[in-house]
Amino acid sequence: MSGASLHEYALGMAGRRADGHYAEAADAADHITAAIESGPAPVTDKDRDVAAFLSIHLGNSFLLAGRFADALTAFHRSFKYAVEPFIQRDAAGKLALTYALVGRNGEATEWLAEERRHPALPTSAEMLVRPAGDVAAALLASDRLDLESAHHVLTDLGSPEDREEFWGFILYARARTALLSDNPGHALRSLVSEALRFSRQPDGGGVTEPMLEAAHADLFLACDRVDAAAELWSGSAFTHSPLTAASRARTLLLSNRPVEAMEVVAAALSDLRTITRSALELEVVGAAAALAIGDVDRARRLLRNSLEVYRASGSLGAFLGLPAKVVRRLATLAPELPAPLVDSRPEFGTLTFAAVTSANGTTAAAPALTEREFAVLRDLATNATIREIAEQSYLSPNTVKTQIKSLYRKLGVNSRAAAVTTAHSWNLV
Repeated sequence: MSGASLHEYALGMAGRRADGHYAEAADAADHITAAIESGPAPVTDKDRDVAAFLSIHLGNSFLLAGRFADALTAFHRSFKYAVEPFIQRDAAGKLALTYALVGRNGEATEWLAEERRHPALPTSAEMLVRPAGDVAAALLASDRLDLESAHHVLTDLGSPEDREEFWGFILYARARTALLSDNPGHALRSLVSEALRFSRQPDGGGVTEPMLEAAHADLFLACDRVDAAAELWSGSAFTHSPLTAASRARTLLLSNRPVEAMEVVAAALSDLRTITRSALELEVVGAAAALAIGDVDRARRLLRNSLEVYRASGSLGAFLGLPAKVVRRLATLAPELPAPLVDSRPEFGTLTFAAVTSANGTTAAAPALTEREFAVLRDLATNATIREIAEQSYLSPNTVKTQIKSLYRKLGVNSRAAAVTTAHSWNLV
């Protein structure tokens, strides 16, 4: 690709991004990236800075389109080539932001330290490069439950400028921090009013729209407006986005629909597009949902996975959207949960954990069922025949009979009617 063609693609990419057509901007960035990778490496300081500055804009296009891996590659290339400290700092800040967004807090912390070692710039230049590092710092602080530091950074940063490309990430960081605040209602109103300032931008494959939709729903949950969160998802255009899966699962969980929450969790955890941050949140929600229906083994397994990441990164952000009641129940499975996490959570939601009271007044946990057994149980409750269940599940009737026999054994019953009655008493269907 000639220099003139490269310049033309670069202008087109920036224009599409400015108009909110992020997927198209990322497509243009692909062409430019291919030209850079097929050409000679820059040698002179001037050529290195030109390539580094261009890579920053490529990374911006990829990041705003939700192509996190490509964004990281572009920002790393920029930092590698840059000679000018201004570009080095910009690349480091955007690496910190991207790693923080995807939940790789160790790398985010390292790049934030690199960004912070550069001195402040003149005001106009400072405002260009500062937001990325500040948003990364706020996300990292909220993940540590260090709300004072997160509030300080975000207050100092202020509301996003009208022409700020990363406005959505700023609002997202504010919403994440507000989930542990004393007044999530104020944060909810602020999020809605601030987002309206940028609503003129079309949905062109951007990553901020689904992220903010999830933040919107989570703030509804924090305000104990579970019905409002459920209504939001019922009309959302992002119900298949892996970026919203954790929030959708939380909403189902706190609507007393733990089996459906588990289905969302399972689907998203098997989706290769799911980022580390979302996967962590999904494991925690999945653990709570499994515990709610009495599948203690699965709850413990999912919780153990999330705690391994906590021990490695110090990130507690996966617990931010859950009420104190749920976290306390999870703590019964994992005594190593940090006390500040349990103590700092507000109460909201009406989740009922599966349990049955016997004639003598004692309470027992519901039996641990597999996902397939839950599916069979739901089918039995609809009066479906064994042949119908088999056809719907693409299984043989004999296999379904074996699953029903196992289900009856766990429930301690010997008939369909008794299984359905017992399941209702445990809130399993």
